[in-house]
Amino acid sequence: MRLRPLVLVLFLLLALTACVQSDSSRSSTAVQTGSGAETPGSTVQTESSTIAAVVNAEVVTKSDLAAVTNIGTIVQSLYLQFPGFVQALLDTPEGKAFLEAYERQILNQLVDSRLLVQQAVLAGATADEAQVTTQVDQQIQKIQSDNQITAEDMESILVQQGSSLAEYTDRLRKTFRERAMVDRLHTKIIQDVTVSDAEIAAYYAEHQSEFAGSDGNALPLDQVKDQIRQTLLAEAQGRRWDAWLTSVRAQAAIDIRL
Repeated sequence: MRLRPLVLVLFLLLALTACVQSDSSRSSTAVQTGSGAETPGSTVQTESSTIAAVVNAEVVTKSDLAAVTNIGTIVQSLYLQFPGFVQALLDTPEGKAFLEAYERQILNQLVDSRLLVQQAVLAGATADEAQVTTQVDQQIQKIQSDNQITAEDMESILVQQGSSLAEYTDRLRKTFRERAMVDRLHTKIIQDVTVSDAEIAAYYAEHQSEFAGSDGNALPLDQVKDQIRQTLLAEAQGRRWDAWLTSVRAQAAIDIRL
């Protein structure tokens, strides 16, 4: 069995799991969502020294953040090939500033992901549990296949990391469930965005050079209308989502404690 590649794969997947925080929140201090979810904002008491951020009363712990940034594993892997680089990264003000900026960037992503899951819960978004189960099974099978290991091997390695296959499976399930919930929320937010024929015509008039045919002349509008519509629709949907998320952030109670 090839343990080293698997360890790296599992670390990366655990980071992904914490991320749709992105599972977002692996720790017991975070609000649980999905079937039987608590309402957003309910938490258990957490020592302030362990808190990285609070999002509408929901705690993101420093252990949650560490699981996603995975700095220890990254540094360890780099050190094997580039010890001088790692030394500079850890011992110089510039290196430390870089790591702090990276950590803050990831924390901001965790905060956004918690906001999105909270909003998905409030909107009544749900996940297809059968599909979630399929995704979890496929992910675990892929890990085992890629690393040529058995379920017993995987369990052993996870236990060495202070986890278990059952716990890891639950984290994956939460990740995929929350991702599906946020996807449904996204669909709901942008579903009524439209593009008018006038907007399509105006875009065509300003970008005819982008639609040149083999003879060098612009293709007729009727031949590129659907293409333009899809382009403009994607842009309009992106603006709608960004504006909505900006509004959600502005109304949220967010306390960054790093």
